[in-house]
Amino acid sequence: MVRTGLIWFLIVGSLLSSLVSLRILNNNPPQVTHLQLRSYVTSPVIKANSTQGVTVIVLNQNYSPVAQAQVTVNLLMPDSTIESYTLPVTNNYGISQIDGIWVQNLPASQMIVVKVSATYAGLQSSTSTWFQIWW
Repeated sequence: MVRTGLIWFLIVGSLLSSLVSLRILNNNPPQVTHLQLRSYVTSPVIKANSTQGVTVIVLNQNYSPVAQAQVTVNLLMPDSTIESYTLPVTNNYGISQIDGIWVQNLPASQMIVVKVSATYAGLQSSTSTWFQIWW
């Protein structure tokens, strides 16, 4: 029995690995021309007077991680106030996180919009997510 899937994997895998090794030999990281953001809250529903976390992933135009991007998170509260947080720069995987954002004195059923922006080498991008106070 011929394992065509295995043969295909070996051929394609060897081609891809040679491309990766050429990129490594060239030692020039790809130029970033566009930022793409993904953001996630730790929990979409939290209880009143508790903490929330936000994870941000910064990718380039090829969906590769962007390290050393500056990330800012703004929480738009129900009373129209804004709480701003500067996150650590993204790591080699394009990830920056903040935990322990204290959300207090909000009644149940309130929604908080999370606006996220990132900058890198003069490029800027933004996205948003949300979470809700449930009980």
